[in-house]
Amino acid sequence: MSLVTFPKTADEARNWKPFVMSHALHQNVLAVAKTRIDKTWKAYIAPVDGVNHRAEEQSVLMNGTALSEEIARPMFPYLKCVKYAD
Repeated sequence: MSLVTFPKTADEARNWKPFVMSHALHQNVLAVAKTRIDKTWKAYIAPVDGVNHRAEEQSVLMNGTALSEEIARPMFPYLKCVKYAD
């Protein structure tokens, strides 16, 4: 079973939670990918303190720079079958 799922009904959409995963390029540089309800995903990158990457993911998603698909895909091969957001 895949961890990446998307809602098929309105009921599922109300309870749906995006899949988020991170890739540390360095202790202080974090890339974070997040699925979207439209069956796509996008990745962002930002400098972080490097103390707790899991806790720093949200900050990267909110304030990071969006990555192009060609840069993001190699970092998140788990999402290879999901369309990259424009």
